[in-house]
Amino acid sequence: AARGSTVGQRGQAATLVMLLGGGVTLLVLIACANVGGLLLANGTSRRKEVTIRLALGAARGQVIRQFLTESLLLSAGGGAVGLLMAQWANEVVSGLYGADYAGRLNAFDMTVGGWALAAAAILCALTAVICGLAPALQAVRVDVLPVLKQETPSGGRTRSAARDGLVVAQIAMSIVLLIAAGLLVRSMTHLNEGPGVDPNRIVLVRLRPSLVNYPAERAREFQRAVIERLERMPGVEAAAVAQTLPLFGNGDDVTVTAAAGTLRESRVILRARATPIGDRYFDVLGLPLVAGRDFNSSDGPDAPRVVIVDETVATLLGGPDQALDRVLTVNERPYRVVGVARVAQYHDTTASPVPFVYQNYWQGDGEGFSADSRTHVRVAGDAHSMLRQIRREIGAIDPLVPMSEDQTLRDRVAFTFQPVRVAMTMMAGLGVCALVLSAVGLYGVVAFVASMRTREMAIRLALGAQRSQVRKLIVAHGLRLALPGAVVGLLAAFGAARLLSSLLYGVNPHDPGIFTAVPLLLIAVAIAAMYGPLNRAARADPPAALRGE
Repeated sequence: AARGSTVGQRGQAATLVMLLGGGVTLLVLIACANVGGLLLANGTSRRKEVTIRLALGAARGQVIRQFLTESLLLSAGGGAVGLLMAQWANEVVSGLYGADYAGRLNAFDMTVGGWALAAAAILCALTAVICGLAPALQAVRVDVLPVLKQETPSGGRTRSAARDGLVVAQIAMSIVLLIAAGLLVRSMTHLNEGPGVDPNRIVLVRLRPSLVNYPAERAREFQRAVIERLERMPGVEAAAVAQTLPLFGNGDDVTVTAAAGTLRESRVILRARATPIGDRYFDVLGLPLVAGRDFNSSDGPDAPRVVIVDETVATLLGGPDQALDRVLTVNERPYRVVGVARVAQYHDTTASPVPFVYQNYWQGDGEGFSADSRTHVRVAGDAHSMLRQIRREIGAIDPLVPMSEDQTLRDRVAFTFQPVRVAMTMMAGLGVCALVLSAVGLYGVVAFVASMRTREMAIRLALGAQRSQVRKLIVAHGLRLALPGAVVGLLAAFGAARLLSSLLYGVNPHDPGIFTAVPLLLIAVAIAAMYGPLNRAARADPPAALRGE
């Protein structure tokens, strides 16, 4: 549910729900394929039992009902355990992501209600019928006399192809989930590292002198006193005032006009974002300017207005060197460019950096909300341990000025990009489950094939084959399932990766590292899953196997 949320939040929530819904669907299909493959193998291994029942007069319908009953009981038990796990997972997720950075509850409801229970019941019933019917039909379609005489092979080519196809499908779908999880983990890692900024060493505090009706001059004096006092604190390397949070693209939408001088002497007009910052803002972030200078004490309220532009704007003006000393008109006010800053914004792979103009906070009018700030403080040690002391120092200047949203930049990143965190957590969990299920499915099929080919292996050993050659036969069968699954999964993931684009920051949706590492990981897990059947096949005792013991 998304009641009470904004249009933007609903769109973001819709993307997240579609992603997680797709991931859960893939996991359910993997689980169904896993169960179906194991039941097919079980049905093949019970052919002689079913044949004896039929020979003794049992009706084929009775045998089918028995298989379906067993499948239904298995599905019901799995559904009950799944609902318990869903309730536990919902409590964990609600505890982690139930509130935003300001402590407001998020507008979503994750309780397991009546519709969820009904959907789970229907899904369990369908799974039971689909996964139980095929083995049942396979078991009753036998010619009784040859089976009793042991004159027929233990399985058929069609049945083997069905089992193998289910394993290939599991592996392919697992790769899709694991690649999605890998991309989201890389995205969250990039967010935590920041766009060239170390978010672990920066503290943010929101100061609001406008709420106590400070006049412009007193608001400036208060903000200057805050910066000076903070910079005298032990453990503080630099402090700067900023009206908003430019790293997150926050600012006013403005029209920027540059006189002719570049781009074939044409006039440059662009839409950009603008926000006031104080001097040393880029020192706090640890981002050196590309060209020009920072704001300084000479850029006071009575001095000519100056701005710093980012590289996106500078490129439109012909480059950093050509941008310096240009006069820009920002919302009909002239400003002279004194510096060029690096692009320092979080933006996903579907968007380009927004052109940004940094105005001088101390040249603003200081009235109303323009007197408020998001003060940035760079500390030398642990940022969390400095929060209380920073609040105390600011409160000593004027305890009446409200303070809020005091947190580290890393915490702000975590809460601002909460959808990425939710998607990463969920997809990583789904990916691990898919990996385990695929390993179990592959193990089951390989173990079944090894047991069905015991006599063949014994004959090979009796005729002089080496045990290593026997192992290679089993490995070859497993790899014939894993490799096609990996190829199909890669192709599917390549097409589906763009669906993640709005949640990816600093990561290519087709990142070659992720697309290489995930298949290699799954093949390694597949080889590990074949270890047990390999050893059993290689240790086969030829005389005992040939006697049917």
